[in-house]
Amino acid sequence: MSTQEKMEMDNTKKFNELLNGLEDCTNDEQKQKIKEMNRLIDKMNEYEFISIFTTELFNKMDEMIEDKILSWENAILILKNAGFWKIMKDASGSCFYHTKLNRRFEKMIIDEYKKKEKDEALLADLCECYLTLESRISYDLKSICVPCLVKAGLKKGEDENTQKEVEMAFLALSNFSDEYIVREEIYINKIKMIIKFHQKQHILTRLAYQSVWMFLIFRIGSNTILEKEIANGLHFIREAAKELEELTNCVNWKREKEAVEDGKETKEELIILRWLETLNFCYFACELWSKDYSRLIFSLVHLYRAAKEYSREIRDHCIARIRGAAISRPVEFEDLLNGGAVDLILEEFIQPNADCTQFEQIIMFFGDLSSGLKGKMKNNYDEAKRKDAKRKIFEKMEVEGYEDCITGFRNHIVKDKYGFHFLIKNIEDYFIFC
Repeated sequence: MSTQEKMEMDNTKKFNELLNGLEDCTNDEQKQKIKEMNRLIDKMNEYEFISIFTTELFNKMDEMIEDKILSWENAILILKNAGFWKIMKDASGSCFYHTKLNRRFEKMIIDEYKKKEKDEALLADLCECYLTLESRISYDLKSICVPCLVKAGLKKGEDENTQKEVEMAFLALSNFSDEYIVREEIYINKIKMIIKFHQKQHILTRLAYQSVWMFLIFRIGSNTILEKEIANGLHFIREAAKELEELTNCVNWKREKEAVEDGKETKEELIILRWLETLNFCYFACELWSKDYSRLIFSLVHLYRAAKEYSREIRDHCIARIRGAAISRPVEFEDLLNGGAVDLILEEFIQPNADCTQFEQIIMFFGDLSSGLKGKMKNNYDEAKRKDAKRKIFEKMEVEGYEDCITGFRNHIVKDKYGFHFLIKNIEDYFIFC
């Protein structure tokens, strides 16, 4: 058993011991143990989270609540933190939906909402727990949770507690991927108002701002009016580029690689991954962009260079987003050129230490670029501009070393019957050309 596996088993055992130990504690003692449990959650990787938060654990917590062993207040302290890290780590395989605790939450939310004298703070906590642990919700709960969380997100205050409350509300909303919302236009207008206000006053945390954007982007669907507003009124591309640049400069990229490999990314790195995920959705959902694409490409190139030695996940996502831009209809070749994408790809092409996945992504960039240019031809793209783009590519590739490298790899790039590229095994043996 590896050291890492032993640590994961120890964490799982310790968490379960703390949970079992809540039964014989006073309320204050429970809170202290829950703090320890939450510290363990903060350090979990995705595998640990899934192995601990099982159907059995959620059902056990439900029984503890039923038997008055665990108060709602203390249960929420655990579950809000668990939901937070589930979303941040993008942990898959949640089993909360099929548990007794899930049904208890649904009933509690509806009952609290129907009261004449609602406990707004409790209702917001319940909705946050519910939506962070499970995005599949009924029609009735949509009409309760969405307005409740938007209202919670509208709180004003610069103190840390208020900022955390707002952040959690918007994070929960960002997990709501269903396009349809009851009285949708009301909440979309409020979200747009929040974005505009933040752009002037910087009232939100980085995570809250990213979450607001993710919630809004998921609402696009076939709403071309909203799409235009996102592109040209709220300047999504410009804002995404700015946030990626600032986050890239915030991260201490020289920390130990083992921390990344163990799933212990910093909060800033996880926010970066969420921005990259949002950009990926936009490539499919949006066609109307402002003129900020060169800056976005530049920010992706800058992020790639900063992260490539320390975070393979971020590195690969950057290349994927650059590839997506190459085939995106609104993106001009000049955006890729001026943003540094072509230079980056060609530089990486001759690196002797590129792994197979990285190299395959680099190879496929050229195919995507070609497809993008062909697509523009079909859409009456200026033929002169297409030829000029092609000429600039060849000029770049004529730099000493690029042509020989490309020639050396040409016979090792294969297409399967579906037209997808892949590389032969042991591709690293062929880096003698570099």
